[in-house]
Amino acid sequence: MPASYTVFPIDGVRQMIVKGNLNLEDRRSLMLDIVGDAQLNEHGLLVDLRATSGDLSYRDVHELIHVLTDHPEAFSHRIALLENYTTRFEKAQFFQAYATERGFQVRAFVDEDAAVAWLEEGEHEG
Repeated sequence: MPASYTVFPIDGVRQMIVKGNLNLEDRRSLMLDIVGDAQLNEHGLLVDLRATSGDLSYRDVHELIHVLTDHPEAFSHRIALLENYTTRFEKAQFFQAYATERGFQVRAFVDEDAAVAWLEEGEHEG
């Protein structure tokens, strides 16, 4: 199944539910959609990847960080990555560490309620 996503507001933040098979180029395209969509980059964003398939190498994750650093204005709010507890969650944690090191507010979660709470906390701070 090709990759697709749906966006809707939840509790003052935005949730993006992604479905389908995601390769590196699909993930890069998804991030560039965020860059170009004001409703996605003006609030905290929950990116739900639990209904996706496909995996990335650690090198691929490193490549995706360049999208953040090339467009810091679009990723100035908190971003929560919601993933199942699999080896893909380890990649989400790696993305978190790499992005945080570069000044972005990214966290990986396996619990949706915890992810939303963290995003809402950021909305009240900003």
